Amino acid sequence: MAIELQIQSAVLGEITARAVQAQLMKACFPALGETCIDHIDVGSAPVQLMGADAGVRMRLPLDVYLVKRKDLLATPNGVPAGATSPAGSVVAIVELSASGTSLALRCVDVDLGALGGLLGPAVAAAARTLIVNALGAPIAKDFSTTWQQLGLPPPATSRAELFGSTVAIRFDPQGGASLHLFAGQEWGLYLDGTGVEQLARAKLAGLAATAGITVSPHWRPAGDAPHVDIDYAGSVPGVPDPFTVRVSGVVGCDFSLVPPPLHALRTTVHWSFDIDLGGSVLDLLDSFLEGLAQKFIENAIGASGIGAVPIGDRAFTIDSSLPDTAFGGARFAYDSIHASASGMTLGGAVRLPIDPGKATLQPSVKAFGLPYYLEFCRQLAKTGSGVPSASVSLKQVWTYARVYLSDQGRYCGYEIVSPHAWIAAYIEPPGDSPEMRLAIPSAIALAITEPVRLLVRTARGVRLIDFGIPPRAQVDAQGHVTNALLDYVPDCLYLNREHGLQWAAAGGLFDETVVHPPLEQPNWSRYLGRQRGIEVQLVALHGLEAGELLRFRSADHGVDVTADREGRALVPVLLPLANRREAASLVRVNRRGIAGHFSVQSAAFVFQAGLAAGTQHQLLAKPDGSALLTSHFARHQEVHEIGLFGVPVLLKQERLPVHADLHEGTALRVAAPAEEAGLNPQPLPPKERPVLSPDPVLVARLGLPGVVSLLHVPGFAHVPLALARMADGETLLIDLADDGRAARVAGSFAGPVGGLEVAGDWAVNAVDGRLAIYRVVRDAEACGCAGR
Repeated sequence: MAIELQIQSAVLGEITARAVQAQLMKACFPALGETCIDHIDVGSAPVQLMGADAGVRMRLPLDVYLVKRKDLLATPNGVPAGATSPAGSVVAIVELSASGTSLALRCVDVDLGALGGLLGPAVAAAARTLIVNALGAPIAKDFSTTWQQLGLPPPATSRAELFGSTVAIRFDPQGGASLHLFAGQEWGLYLDGTGVEQLARAKLAGLAATAGITVSPHWRPAGDAPHVDIDYAGSVPGVPDPFTVRVSGVVGCDFSLVPPPLHALRTTVHWSFDIDLGGSVLDLLDSFLEGLAQKFIENAIGASGIGAVPIGDRAFTIDSSLPDTAFGGARFAYDSIHASASGMTLGGAVRLPIDPGKATLQPSVKAFGLPYYLEFCRQLAKTGSGVPSASVSLKQVWTYARVYLSDQGRYCGYEIVSPHAWIAAYIEPPGDSPEMRLAIPSAIALAITEPVRLLVRTARGVRLIDFGIPPRAQVDAQGHVTNALLDYVPDCLYLNREHGLQWAAAGGLFDETVVHPPLEQPNWSRYLGRQRGIEVQLVALHGLEAGELLRFRSADHGVDVTADREGRALVPVLLPLANRREAASLVRVNRRGIAGHFSVQSAAFVFQAGLAAGTQHQLLAKPDGSALLTSHFARHQEVHEIGLFGVPVLLKQERLPVHADLHEGTALRVAAPAEEAGLNPQPLPPKERPVLSPDPVLVARLGLPGVVSLLHVPGFAHVPLALARMADGETLLIDLADDGRAARVAGSFAGPVGGLEVAGDWAVNAVDGRLAIYRVVRDAEACGCAGR
């Protein structure tokens, strides 16, 4: 049996060119003395293919862009000479090889040509090594699942061959290569006649495995239509002595493609049945034996057990999925099926991978700003009225700068040009977000007397970034910074009237007629996505009347809570983090006074950065205040460190092992290599679980049918309070009562709500396909109230 994957050489060349260009978008090149490789692109000349002992080799043209260090230093925040036109062209030698069911494309050499003489022997040798290592193996593919889906045994050997304008990956090859592609096919999966016979046997495995029956398949194409006849013959067991019954016939298998949009191979089966009763002449006995024999063959063919669809007397169809064939990001479509005297070819057009493009680095620099300070009303209200500070001291202010690296490809690192190496402590390199940020205490910035300059290296260019000299903090005789920019979040509560609390200091009574948000209001993710962050406050009330009603209303939320029999209640309050806050209020509906009956805790989630959202995420707090974020994607995982300023830095990216087990809600457990144990220890440490599976005992005790899930109040997983999402769309507030009291339904909750994964001082949440990272600012015990 022989199976081949054939593809037009021009198509394979284009797939290779795009795969190599994608590899170059993430290739990092260190400096070669006073010369830097700014970036490399695949050239416009066609890819040349040639045969080789180990497989098929391709000569791929590359344009190399070089810049001199002196030119970089002379072009701050600009494009240096050499970055816009290639210094020369080289040729990458890329080899396509096959082994077993695996296929790989690997760069084995680089011919520098005239560029080698321009660089000199030492630099040329280093450049060659750098380019070979950077290209590496841009494509690797294991086709083992192809055989599993076809129901065929995997091949023992394989090789890649070039003949004419076609490349063939030949599995268990026999004889010389020949063309098996038909008109309109840019690629094809070819099975020789023996292979198609085995495919037919696999479809009717029950018949072939039945004791007493012998089968003999024959490849007999009907013109261009693939067809196999399986001759069968044998004795029927269970026939009473002295009689014998023999049966024989032909099972015909026609192969075709299921019409789009389905992606399957259809086997249409027609079978004949002949019987030899061994000379019996009794009509009644003949009928019995014929029925016994026909039932025996029907059971052997086993149409009912293989998902067959009857289409007539002794005829049915079997549809089976075709292997999803992809290579280098290209998708191979099954558009046609053809037969020849030697075998069958399934194939069609090749959908090329997206062109990665050739964009180069475009930095957008925001120079250092004036001294800056951010404060929260609730923090100020611990010791005062909550009114923003009129002035700040030098030790409170920082100065910030940043650069957005558009079209950076992969970030490779930076070099400090000025002022000194110590400034590295205040630099946050880019994570997945291509932004580099600098944050320097203004007191330290006073010592900077020359521009802050960094040589930033990316796969798509090397640039000198000049952030300028930080503006000096101007301090008056009292030690106040007179040129500081003050930012203020008004998150305090106000005694609006005798029986209620109000958020936001705007005048006028709060309109209690505000209704619950209608169903079309933004959901939780969009609610988070439109804010700088949110603040979650937990208002604990005591000394109330048993069973009295409390009512919270804001523009987005409505919460109704009843006090327990001890006169206590917990009310969760969710507020957008904004410099100008809309009014919100909490009132005792019985109009009793509220002063002296409440305390407030808060957890503010301040947006810091965003990453691509995976399918699962694990957040792990570290003792130094930073955190590790592990994101699980379809075929790989990424580990980022979230540093002092909330910027994620990619520490590791690797393919997931074959066995990956998701468990415990949002936690991710992966059988990680030994060297990752220190970075990502297992098992996972305890942390806040935003979503809980509904406890059947608790649900039964509450008498609450239809509980879908239980949700902790974001930032307060330690508090015995949960939000129960119901099957009818309602959200109920559940007092879990961990002090021996009976759990109870304490009230109802309306408005956007959801879970945040919290660990230490950090939290994450998926928002519109992005993973938002938040800094958690906690106010554990203070009331944070301001007088009115």
